[in-house]
Amino acid sequence: MSPALAVFGNELVLAYVSNSGSDDLLVTTSTNGVNSTADTKVTGQTTSLSPALTVFDGELVLAYAANNGSHDLQVTTSTNGASWTTSTQVTGQTSPWLTVSTGHRTLR
Repeated sequence: MSPALAVFGNELVLAYVSNSGSDDLLVTTSTNGVNSTADTKVTGQTTSLSPALTVFDGELVLAYAANNGSHDLQVTTSTNGASWTTSTQVTGQTSPWLTVSTGHRTLR
């Protein structure tokens, strides 16, 4: 699985799936690309597929496939990379892919 990387303020934010067998969705940040913070678990969120991460309107936006057999697309946001909102299901989508252009967020 591939991690997802975004620039947020003056930090690099890396989202990835734990390789411990728990499939926990984790986030870490770095201000220099070498040293990073301790992993932060996106509370209650697990996935067996690679997440997608972007910045939109001053927030981190994290999309991932639910780890419940349905693989429904879920989206959560954060203003600091540590606290995340309750995930929202994106109806009819199963594969996380995000892009931002001209002030619009696109989920595919």
